[in-house]
Amino acid sequence: MNLPELIIPKNLLAKRPKLLSYICRKIFKAIGWQAVGKLPENKNIMVAVGPHTSNWDFVVGMLFVFGWDARINWIGKHSIFKPGVNRLFRKVGGIPVNRSAPETLMEDIRKVTDEYKNYILAIAPEGTRKKVDKLKSGFIRISNQLQCDIMLAGLDFKRKMIVINEPFNPSGNLDIDLSAVREYFANFGAKKTNNFFYLTIEPVDLQ
Repeated sequence: MNLPELIIPKNLLAKRPKLLSYICRKIFKAIGWQAVGKLPENKNIMVAVGPHTSNWDFVVGMLFVFGWDARINWIGKHSIFKPGVNRLFRKVGGIPVNRSAPETLMEDIRKVTDEYKNYILAIAPEGTRKKVDKLKSGFIRISNQLQCDIMLAGLDFKRKMIVINEPFNPSGNLDIDLSAVREYFANFGAKKTNNFFYLTIEPVDLQ
């Protein structure tokens, strides 16, 4: 995979302390990881990240976010925003989602995205690090309501790469769209392959 090192557009930088970014990037690279690909400039972006199978996904992701000084908000289950880490998770871009109250989701997201002219919003279509039978389509619905572009991002523990390089244009048919995203994620090595459902289910019939 011959892609350039990822550069965060200036309008999507968080402007955190330079020392923090320097340290996190050094650690990220010292443990053998690299971030490659390209993000569009002057656009609002929904980044669908996968495969998501382990808590280590979050650790590597945060090293990238701080190392590249990226201003990224991410959507996570409300249950992980527990006392003691709730404020920290929100401070590093977290937006809790309570699936029992989906009617408040867009309001919570817009409270964050409306602060900026441009933004990156990250979400794992699996919805959990545990093994699942199918992807969730919420990221497509959210992007439609926000009218933002979708980029696919691969989290590859086999090659130790974060790859953000694939624009995704939904067709309007959820079966076809989710199958395409699933096939893209199947190119990347999950941390816990036993939780990687793409290896155990039959492909969606697109006929």
